Order: sequence, then C-alpha cells, then structure tokens
Amino acid sequence: MIFLKDIHMYQKDIEEAAKKYRRELNKSYEYQKTIDNIYKEIFDWCTTNHHWIGAYYQRGLLNLNNGNLLDVLSDIKEINSNDFDEFKDDILLLKGKTENELGLYHDAIISLSEVKKNKLKKKEAYFERALAYFENGDFNLAIDDYLKSDSKISKLDESDFSSLNFAKRLIVGMVNGETDKNLEIGSSGHGTVYRLTNVHWAFTTNPIDCSKEMVIACKNCINFIKEEIKSESLQELVPELKELVSNWDNFDDEKKGELIGYVIGKYGIDVFVMHGSIKAAKVYRDLKKANAMLTFEKYQKVSGFISKEKLNFEDEDDNY
Repeated sequence: MIFLKDIHMYQKDIEEAAKKYRRELNKSYEYQKTIDNIYKEIFDWCTTNHHWIGAYYQRGLLNLNNGNLLDVLSDIKEINSNDFDEFKDDILLLKGKTENELGLYHDAIISLSEVKKNKLKKKEAYFERALAYFENGDFNLAIDDYLKSDSKISKLDESDFSSLNFAKRLIVGMVNGETDKNLEIGSSGHGTVYRLTNVHWAFTTNPIDCSKEMVIACKNCINFIKEEIKSESLQELVPELKELVSNWDNFDDEKKGELIGYVIGKYGIDVFVMHGSIKAAKVYRDLKKANAMLTFEKYQKVSGFISKEKLNFEDEDDNY
C-alpha cells in the first residue's frame, strides 16, 4: 500500500530529477551555441569565397533557430535561381517557416505551396501552410492541410495525475483569463477573433483531451523565465507572471496550471515571445505549436470537417 508520505517523497525525487535534467539541458544549449558560432564562421567563409547554395541554406537554418528572421530571408535572396533546384524544397520550406514567423502569411502560403518533391518536407509544409491559412481566416483550408500533414497530439496518460491536475486547472485559467480580457476590452463574446495565439479550444475541452505537448511547453516557458530571464521587464509588463515565477516551486500542480493558463488566456501565447538565444526561440515555438495543434484538433471535431484529399493523399501531388 502506498501512503501519502510515500507519494510526497516520490514527488520530491521527481522534482529533483527534473531540476537536474534542466541543468544538463542548459549545458547542452550552451554547447550548441558554441557549435553554432563555429558553423556560422564556416558558412560565412563559404558564402564569401564560393557562394555555395548549401552554405546560404545552412546559415539560414541557424538564423531561424536563433530568431534572426530577417537574416534568413536575406540569405535566401542571395541564392542564384539557376542553382535553386538542388535545395528547392528545403529552401522553400525554410522561407515559408520564416514568413510565418514574421506574419507574412500570404507570402508563406505561396512559398509552401511550391514544396512538392520531398514527401517528408511536404508534410511539414502542409502543417506550416495550415498555420498561415488559419491566420488568414481560411479555416477549412487550414484544417485540410493539418489533416494531410499527419500531425498528431499526444494524449495525457490517465494515470498521470500530476499532468491531469495541471491540465484541468490550465484550462480553467485560460477560460478565466480570456473572459477577463474580453470584459476589459468590451467584447461581447470569446469567439469574435480566431488566431493561433489565442486559446479558444479551452472553452470546449475536457482536461483529458489536453496534450502532453501543451503541458510540457507551458512548464518549460515558466522554467525558462525563472532560470534565464534576469530582467524584471517582462514581469512588470505582465504582472500576473511575477507571482507565478516567484512562487513556482512552492505551488502544487493545480495552482501552477491555473496561473499560467490565466496568463495565456488573458494575454495570448505571444506573451512568451522571447529573443536572444536558441532556447528562448525553442520554448516559444514549442508552446505556439502545441497550442496550434489543439486548436486544429478542436476545430476539426467541432466542425466535423473531413479532408476529401486525405483519402487520396498519395495521389494528389499534382494538385498541391
């Protein structure tokens, strides 16, 4: 028989293991930063002396990972169109991702629609184009692309009470946060504006339908702010984060979930936009992707949308 004191002991052991994991992960990010700088010097030399298309592409990937989005597009412009075919799908996918990050959704749709040869790249392009379509208000096209991308969320394990408790209050916090936001701006309802940085899916979601990706991404955002952000500027801009970050280790799973849910519901995913490092860019992108996937899943279920082309996915290359 497992007693309450045993559960607390196991929970403490898990928390210590998680802290150790994050410390080791932080070290790996520092190593990655050093390695990226070395590779950037190599690619700078290659582009200056040989103008090799692969160097522009690889440097573009580095810049995307570090959040230097305009530099990505600058590198792509330098590529000679006569040499384009060798890396065409890779370059167009990189270009489309960057345009999505910059909010250039029409341009992203055009770029991503040209990814045709590489099936793996094409599926990734479907997901990225789904993001662009949704932001443009073309919801059916967005869900169609999402289904064709074969992207899937990971459901929470029913025996994982920690994550379930977090998810339960996360959803409550999101609903309360968005409701308060709408009251403050005088909105008559929560469904007036659909964007992938909002959390409309939370209004009709059972905690068990929340994803592992969303739970992990939320926790990673707070851990990043708590461990990496020294300035008080973000906490002053979003007052609710101060209590959350300051007392994160003292709160139980339900309190953590509710507070971070409230912040996301009230301010949107973009409240966690952070620049300056690979890790900063990654924690935000992971959160944005997890939120987008839950939005697509919920919209598809509520609307009953079924992709006609999904049934003939392998034969529709020419219609992409």
